[in-house]
This record gives sequence, structure tokens and C-alpha cells, in this order.
Amino acid sequence: MSAASTFVTLEHMRFDNRNLEALPVDKSLNPNSRQVPGAVFSLCTPQPVVRPRIVAASPDALSLLGLDPAMDWTSPEFAAYFSGSNPIPGSMPAAHCYCGHQFGSFAGQLGDGAAMYLGEVINPATSERWELQLKGSGPTPFSRSSDGRKVLRSSIREFLASEALHNLGIPTTRSATIVTSDSTVARDIFYSGNVIQERCTVISRIAQNFFRFGSFEIFKAGNPALGVRQGPSAGREDLKKILMEHVITYYPDIAGESDDRTRYRLFFEEVLKRTVDLVVMWQTLGFVHGVLNTDNMSIMGLTIDYGPFAFMEGFDEDFTPNGSDGSARYSYKRQVAICKWNLERLSEALSPLLDSGDATRALTCYDDMFREQYAVRMRRKLGLLCVEEGDTTLIEDYFKAMGECWTDFTDSFQCLNILVRELCVEDNGTEAKIERAVQRMVSRSLSPEAIASAQTRKLKIVGGSRVPEGQLRMIMALIEADPQQASSHFGGIPVEDLRAEIQGELSKFDMASAIRKQTEEVTAMSEERKKERDGRVWREWLSRYVVRIQREMSPGSADERVETMRMSNPSFVIRNWICQKAIEAAEEGDYSKVRKVLELAQQPFNPDLSTFINEQSRGEDGYNEFLGTAPEWAPSLNALARRSVDEYQ
Repeated sequence: MSAASTFVTLEHMRFDNRNLEALPVDKSLNPNSRQVPGAVFSLCTPQPVVRPRIVAASPDALSLLGLDPAMDWTSPEFAAYFSGSNPIPGSMPAAHCYCGHQFGSFAGQLGDGAAMYLGEVINPATSERWELQLKGSGPTPFSRSSDGRKVLRSSIREFLASEALHNLGIPTTRSATIVTSDSTVARDIFYSGNVIQERCTVISRIAQNFFRFGSFEIFKAGNPALGVRQGPSAGREDLKKILMEHVITYYPDIAGESDDRTRYRLFFEEVLKRTVDLVVMWQTLGFVHGVLNTDNMSIMGLTIDYGPFAFMEGFDEDFTPNGSDGSARYSYKRQVAICKWNLERLSEALSPLLDSGDATRALTCYDDMFREQYAVRMRRKLGLLCVEEGDTTLIEDYFKAMGECWTDFTDSFQCLNILVRELCVEDNGTEAKIERAVQRMVSRSLSPEAIASAQTRKLKIVGGSRVPEGQLRMIMALIEADPQQASSHFGGIPVEDLRAEIQGELSKFDMASAIRKQTEEVTAMSEERKKERDGRVWREWLSRYVVRIQREMSPGSADERVETMRMSNPSFVIRNWICQKAIEAAEEGDYSKVRKVLELAQQPFNPDLSTFINEQSRGEDGYNEFLGTAPEWAPSLNALARRSVDEYQ
């Protein structure tokens, strides 16, 4: 059988909508915002748009569905199907009901406010099952005050991010298409009262499934009389078991276990393992998700729901791309701990099916699992093929140097790639090679002016609480003196939740003070003085690194070392300024830049895309405008990560 004969047309995709067959479904087709008890899905109807047209498509993602990667995806018929304007034969649109802890507090029912499950497609060549979704195709019962629509800004970011992370090797949902239209929706971009009309845009998403930690929180008990939220299916332990057994079918090696307790333990352990794998990849590639609520954590260990994400540029462990994250809860340095916190909430949601002792034992392993896998990844990034006792300190000091100098995350590892390639050449001049590496590191470290801009942005996010500090400290004193009275005074909020919230508000004052102090220190430096200081910092670390790596270097290991580093340290990531260039062009009707960025994102480890090769390239033709170093306006752009998200749904 030829490869071509295994492809199907859009009209003949094989849907096998197992989720809707196995799980309770609300069939009312009522799109009004409402609570949906006793159901995991709610049937919906995508709303058509005017003159849908393709912005971009990922043939690689489309091939997962059994579609020919060489098909004409620019046709009006294709756009009509992937905008929701025409139903795809065999599809059965529905929205998933889930809850979530948002910024540490249980938010009750959330659900797919803008996304719609179309069904599960069986690839005829591989027999793999893939869930297909549309995002932005209209309202669902979970849209709350929204219209279920998305716009070009957020759609382009999610499309590019999904495909970029996949090609980096980070587990992620996929995005196959972006379709825009002449239909419009009102959006207040900066929440300033200045409402504008933007084009309705729909993306398609693909994954094994889109179940989340929050999928199991629909059963969470509460106390509505005291204002404590509960899930829409609170108390439905029968439904919880049905959902859990169904989700476990996505883990065939576990589903065959006959003992219930063992099966549920193995399931939780596998989710934990996949979550560790995921956050290790994020941390070692400088990716910051931005909204790690429990409803944005995939049960399959995938990166899901791209909102105000960012690949870090000048290194700052406290960096958060989310303009609403006033306590920096979802900053780079906290992602590891937050993922564990979310797993703890998942274990609670799975109880009593999941034995509490089994959950505790699994969670106890989380930190060690992370440290071990992180060390393996970091050694590969540094080209250390052997393990030595001082490697952990060397790695920690690398990040300290990056943080002190505000050196670009991605480019700093490119500096190491170049240095090691030079060291593998059998000649003298080690000191000269180190010095060239020092200068490259310094050239990718932010200037005092750029740091001040980044810190100003950070202050706007965390700049203190709306509640006076003295009042917060009085509340904290009451919590410590009489927890029950404090809880009662605030409507019965659990004491630990109240304590965490007040501590979070107080931490904003401490963070703001630290930011101001650091900004004053940096801005007191001239640019030349900072370069000299950065040179000293990097010279000291690079000298130690060269001594360390030369202990294990041999002619026979050179090729393996260089290739290991090349495939561990990307040359190209989708930085915010790159996304913004593509967005601005698309908003003017030029979609070519979105497609060019996609092509670049599909080859992130191509050394020819390194900024060190392209730093002088600033032409507007081809791909050069997306390569090279960041433009002068880039440091202030991170704040726009917030405006590029019209809703976190």
C-alpha cells in the first residue's frame, strides 16, 4: 500500500468520539452561561464567521489526523471547516466541564469557554487517536461573560507556541490551523476603556486528549452557604470513578491492572512523572508558562493553554510574563514548586479513589525526580558527558552569573556551543578562546537602561497590594491569634487559604522594595562599567568551566559532545518580539510573516539560525528580520504578553 493511499480527505476523516460515548454529556444545546452538574461534556454548536480565510497551517500537525501534508489548505472549503462555519462530517462539537485553582484559590466551575471538542480522529496509517478542537468558534455554557471568540493576537501566539514547543521536544498540544474572518468582536486591549473591534479568529488544536487536573475538581465539595465554592458535580463519587477509569484508558500499560488501588496509584505516579518531565524541559529551555492554574495542567503531561507565555531573554529568575500575576506566583523560579502544588490538589481531587498514603509517597519523590532529571539535562546542555562531584555547583553558578549579568537565556548556551566547538580544535590558544566567549556573553547581557526598563515593567505588575500594608499585618496577626475567628470574619474561607492569600499580598511589598533596590544599583552603573563587571563574572565562570570540560575531552568524544550540545541548546526560540512582528503584519493582512516564523520554529536546532551568525542581518526580506539580536523596543514589549491574551479560556 502506498503512503498516499493512507491519507484521507477532510470529508472522510474517521471520527470515533469515545469521550462522548463513555462519559455523561449535557445534551441541552443551551449555549447560555450556566452551571452544568452531572456532566463532563456539554454539546455545543460552533458559530459561523464571515468570509473565513486561512492565515497559516502546520502540515505536520494536520498529518496526525491522516490528512495529506501536501493538501491545499488555502481553499475556502478548508477555511470553512476549520473555522466552524461548516461542520466536519462525523464531528460532534462539545465543551468540556472542569474546575480549577486559579492563583491558589478554588474558582469553582470554569470549563471550555472558547474551545470546542469536535471529536476523536483515528489516523488510518498509524491507528493513533487524536482529539481535534476548535478554539474561538463561539459561546459555550462555560463562556461566563465572554463571547467564546478569539482574535488574531492570541491565536497567532498559541499557534506558533504549540508548534515551536513541539519542535523543541517539549510535550505540548499541537495547533494545526489559524483561520481569521471579517466577523469582529469588541476587545479592550489594555483594560483602559478604549474598546476596539478585532477580527474573530479560530485555531484548531490536537492532542491525545485535553483532560486537565481541573477535570477532577468538578467533584470538589464546598459550602455555598458560607461562600466557599464547590464543583458543579460535588459529591458525585460515582461519576468521579467513571471519569477516572476512562482517563486511565489513555495509559494502556496501567489500564490492564486489575487491582483498583494499584491501578489508581500507578496512574497518579505516571501523571507525576510526566509533569516532572515537562517542567524539567521548561526550566532548561527558559520557557515560562505564565498561568499554571490547575485547569491549565494536562493530565497527559503536555503544555496546554498558551496565554501570556514567554521564552526568557535577559535572565531573571523572578520573571513572569503575566501582567496579572502580582505576586509572581507563576514566575520562572516558582514553576517547579507550583507544578508540585498542583499535583497535591490533583491527589486531593482523586481521593478517596487514590489512597492518601500512596499519593503522599508519590509526592515525596517529586523533588528528587526533578533534581535528577534536571541535572541530566543541564549536563547535556553544558556538554558534560561524564558526572563529577562539583557539577551541581558549576550549574548553579552558571545561573547566578546569568542572573547577575542579565544574560540572554538562549544565547548564553549558544556561547557555550561555540566555545566547545573551538576547544575541540586541536591547537593552542585556550585563553583567547575563553576571552572570545567572555565577550560574546557580555554582548548578550542587558544594558543598565534595558534592565531598568525590565524592572519598571516588573514593578507595574507587583507594585504593592491595593490593601495597606499595616492592615494586612493586622489580619495576619488575627489569623495567628484566632484562626477560626479570622476565617469566620472572611466568610468561612479555610484558614490556610486565607493565610496564603494574605502572605501573598504582603510579599508584594517585599518584592517591590527588592526591585527598587536592585534597579538603583544597576542604574548607578555606566554601560561601560557594567560590561567590565559582566566580563569579570563570566571570565571567572568560563575559566572554571573550561578546566572542568577539558578533563573529559578526547579526540574521540569531540563529535558526540558538539552534537549533544547542538541538540540540547536551540538557536531559535519564538521570542515575544518575534511574535509581535508577525502579529502586526497579520493585522494588516500580511500572513507571510506568521508562516515564515513557523518555518523557523520547525528547525530550532539549526546552527545557521543563531543570533551570532545573524546579528548583522536586519533586512525585511526572507527570514532575517526574525534572526539576529532583539530590536531596541523589545525589552518593553514583555508587558504586551498580557495584551496578547483576550481571555485565559
